[in-house]
Amino acid sequence: MIITVTNQKGGVGKTTLACHLAWRAAEDGTCLAIDLDTQANLTQTLLGRTVGIPGDAAGVFGDDPLAPAPISDRLALLPGGMELKEIDEGVELREAIDRRDRIKDLADVIVIDTPPAIGVRQVAPYFWSDILVLVLTPDVFSLKGMADVRNTLDRVRTRNPGLILRVVVNRHHPDAPREREIIDLIAREFGDDLVRPVLAESRSISGAVSERVSAWDYAYKSPVRAKAMKTVCEEILGGGEN
Repeated sequence: MIITVTNQKGGVGKTTLACHLAWRAAEDGTCLAIDLDTQANLTQTLLGRTVGIPGDAAGVFGDDPLAPAPISDRLALLPGGMELKEIDEGVELREAIDRRDRIKDLADVIVIDTPPAIGVRQVAPYFWSDILVLVLTPDVFSLKGMADVRNTLDRVRTRNPGLILRVVVNRHHPDAPREREIIDLIAREFGDDLVRPVLAESRSISGAVSERVSAWDYAYKSPVRAKAMKTVCEEILGGGEN
């Protein structure tokens, strides 16, 4: 199963969710995380460094054998980095779409973290994926982008008709009435594609990521926030079943 985590703007907690999906998937089977972002935040979180790592995610778009960096017995990583910039400039989307076979059998679950900017590295994984996870924050910018999401999905599904959309609302402030109104609008737009529960802003989750552990394994965890994150991950990893 290939899961791509995406958004068209930064600061929504996309990489935090991608890390947790990888950690949860590795509890039940093998998982390969692929970091397609030049900022390499997924790489930094999972591996603790971004330099001196053999192999890189740019290799997905090439022909040489892939050599993921091991993180644990069940979790491996194709790291991100600045060399990925060459992909958007030098690889055609129509060629990149056909790269699914390069990765599909490398693990039980493959989690891809995409860059926030539109380009080959963001869009090509949509065509490879079984599940596309759209991470939103409850603000007006998310509302403005919903039509674009639908248009993009329509185009991708002409080549990947089985693609499942899962929408995660993150960094919610429960005491903000306007945010609750926006979440209601998102729920109306996406219906059963919206994953519950909504994830609240959480210092314990940020702390867990900084320590490179899951929210549910963090020594100073908030049980409520940790359970919410784990529930969201399990809902997504369940194949999008409602």
